[in-house]
Amino acid sequence: MDQKFHYNCPIGYQLYLRLLKLALSNLDFNNNTPEKQIEKYKKDAAFFLALRVSVKRRYMDETDHRDYEAQVQKLIDKHITSDGEVLKITDLVNIFDKEERQAELEKLTGKAAKADHIASRTLKAITMKWYDDPVESKRLSELIKETIKEYHQQRMSEAEYLAKAKDFEDRFFNGKRNNIPSVIKDKPTAIAFYNLASEELKDGLASKTNKIAMAAEIAIGIDDVVKKNVFDNGHPVIDWQKNDDIKGKMRIEIDDLLFEMKTRYDLEISFDQIDQLIAECIKVAETKYKSQ
Repeated sequence: MDQKFHYNCPIGYQLYLRLLKLALSNLDFNNNTPEKQIEKYKKDAAFFLALRVSVKRRYMDETDHRDYEAQVQKLIDKHITSDGEVLKITDLVNIFDKEERQAELEKLTGKAAKADHIASRTLKAITMKWYDDPVESKRLSELIKETIKEYHQQRMSEAEYLAKAKDFEDRFFNGKRNNIPSVIKDKPTAIAFYNLASEELKDGLASKTNKIAMAAEIAIGIDDVVKKNVFDNGHPVIDWQKNDDIKGKMRIEIDDLLFEMKTRYDLEISFDQIDQLIAECIKVAETKYKSQ
């Protein structure tokens, strides 16, 4: 589907229904317009609604128009549907609920439509959870966008597109990862720190034969520092994210850890790289170790 049409569809749909609502509530319009023409307008409205629902499902368009769409639904129920006919605007879907995701997917037909839907909702979910693991979020979102582009350039079949979309979804929602050191494989926050360390310090680690083990050691060390400062009796300190003393202490201790690693392993890493890594790790910690 043309992306320009995808983005403009809601505007035209809303404008048409708004004008139709005004017309149907006007006495002169009802008295002076042939019944056949009015029925055509209603059928066109039903067509636009069905098209809008299809677009919302396929591209996971969840812009919240609940107040406006409640009015539209009243118009549909009063003027457009006939006895026994049901036309409903789609509700917002909780994309983190597996059953809701599956139920919405089953409303679509065709491999490409299902793939577009899965890819779109996975991109949306990644954006919402970006700082759970920013490096993986960036990597996965780029892969999804490239896959969408390849399909629409006819460089893969519908079946391949759907299979890849499902794989990306599984990778995001189920934490399916490859090439993660066994020492941190069951520690999702440490994995995020590992990905950050591998990315931010990649130049300094590049020449080291044991760079994976080094990045894992850095990640575990950062995770230990964060938990030592953030947790009290097994629970995150209330509103620690707003506590500059806690975050300042973490920065100093992570800086000391990285300087010690730099010295021990003769790593060529700059102060700017260290500062960037610390800043990104604290953002992850603020997301992963939220106080309840």
